[in-house]
Amino acid sequence: TARKCRSVTADDFTDLEKVDAANGLLNQLSEERAKVKLLKTQLCQAQTDQVRTAWMARGIFEDIVEQSNVELNSVQAQVAQMSQASSQVPSATAAQQNNALEQL
Repeated sequence: TARKCRSVTADDFTDLEKVDAANGLLNQLSEERAKVKLLKTQLCQAQTDQVRTAWMARGIFEDIVEQSNVELNSVQAQVAQMSQASSQVPSATAAQQNNALEQL
């Protein structure tokens, strides 16, 4: 059986224009999706950098606190030694103080 061909009408061109427009929109959508994917990647990298920076800052802070504690402990030990040394120095009695004043 032979197939009948229909004649081309103006509606056929309108349909082709619609197909072209749809293809253009699909291309544009693909481009926008690619941009979104790139932005997501950049956002993820920025968040990773922020977390890395926060951990580095925390480490630096902990090092400073530890060093401060070491220095504080050292100062406290020196104060304790000086306090102990001063308590071992015999204090002069009132009579000794009077003798010393009379000799002057």
